[in-house]
Amino acid sequence: MELLQTAIEEAFESRAEITPRNVEAKLKESINQVLDMLNTGELRIAEKINDQWVTHQWIKKAVLLSFRMEDNAFIKGGFSNYLIKSHQNLQILVQKIFVMVDFALYRQQQLERVPSSQVMLY
Repeated sequence: MELLQTAIEEAFESRAEITPRNVEAKLKESINQVLDMLNTGELRIAEKINDQWVTHQWIKKAVLLSFRMEDNAFIKGGFSNYLIKSHQNLQILVQKIFVMVDFALYRQQQLERVPSSQVMLY
């Protein structure tokens, strides 16, 4: 975990120079690993420790770096079209929510959607 944290912290210092076309494969792999661990609940950006909320800045930085390493993707769905810049797993999830209306996925992710609404995942 310490190696991941170090890689993220170092990359964040030069974040303005990172683009989807020049992001190093090792950095992309590290960021994706952190995002996957967030998705599975293995990591949390903030957690309560001894009755105090603690924000893990390096994890937050990994999420911010993920926006630097991906181009916008176009998703057509329902009454609107969407541009999303995010982790591939989230793009697949959003595609299912807006286009396929996967009710099992709604239950699994504990989502609720009313007519003319948007579902935001954080």
